[in-house]
Amino acid sequence: MVLDFEAEVRRLLGLGDAGPEDPAWGRLEAVLGIAFPDDYKRFVDSVRPCRVNGKLYILQPGVRRWGLDAWVIATTEAFKNADWADLPEPIAAGPTGLIPCLSSDEGHVVFVRQDSSEVVVHVGDGDCPAYVMGFSEWMYRFLTSEDMLGENTAYDYSYDVAAGFPGSPSIEKLP
Repeated sequence: MVLDFEAEVRRLLGLGDAGPEDPAWGRLEAVLGIAFPDDYKRFVDSVRPCRVNGKLYILQPGVRRWGLDAWVIATTEAFKNADWADLPEPIAAGPTGLIPCLSSDEGHVVFVRQDSSEVVVHVGDGDCPAYVMGFSEWMYRFLTSEDMLGENTAYDYSYDVAAGFPGSPSIEKLP
């Protein structure tokens, strides 16, 4: 039996159905000339804006505060104009181009391919591990404490919350 990673992410985070797609996605994709993977859009529509496991920032399209639109545009330009980016593919170029989709509290920038075939993480020191999987599988593996932000980045979320650790996978809504 094949694991439905999108359903597992929803289960781990206690999310219901995503509901209809936010019309802001169409506007953002038209401005950028790209298409975000569908599972990524459904995930964002379910949780936005938030921080997942105290690490990953999930932004929302079509708004100013915690806005995905301005962040994607600024991040795309920064990576297009940087010698240090060392990404394996061009940013937002065609169906296999990389699109910045989220960031971490430690400066990682996570990219997805438009065709949903790979997730690439820019670690900040020029290292760019690539994960040949879609966004939902990548998020599932992150939530289940695998190294998904580069080498030795797995976090054990099973510690006691009273000891100051987050416990099971969590979502913290942003103000």
